[in-house]
Amino acid sequence: HRSPCPCCLRPALPPCVRWRRRLHLYPEGTQAAIPTVATFCMTCLGGSPAVLAFIFYGGWAAHLGEACYAMHLLASRKWLRAATGVPWFLSVFLVGYPSLVKLVKAARRSDRAK
Repeated sequence: HRSPCPCCLRPALPPCVRWRRRLHLYPEGTQAAIPTVATFCMTCLGGSPAVLAFIFYGGWAAHLGEACYAMHLLASRKWLRAATGVPWFLSVFLVGYPSLVKLVKAARRSDRAK
């Protein structure tokens, strides 16, 4: 028998289930994981969940596009191997623009060295 959650009086879930629910790739999961950010966004956007979902999915798409461009950049320089491709893809996908800038600078330096 689990004690109820104090905020909603539903039976409390074990921590692993709670975190699994929070880490979904859905705006609802983001709202549960980061309530203050979600509340701030909803206040600024006039309370529209559709706009918040558009921003959320747009961010995922932008990061995926940057990661694909990083793979293109590595392949065009013939640097694409499993040892370099996977870390760069993950780095650019998770961090985004700052990581992509480092890769572009490294590509420019290699072009100047030739």
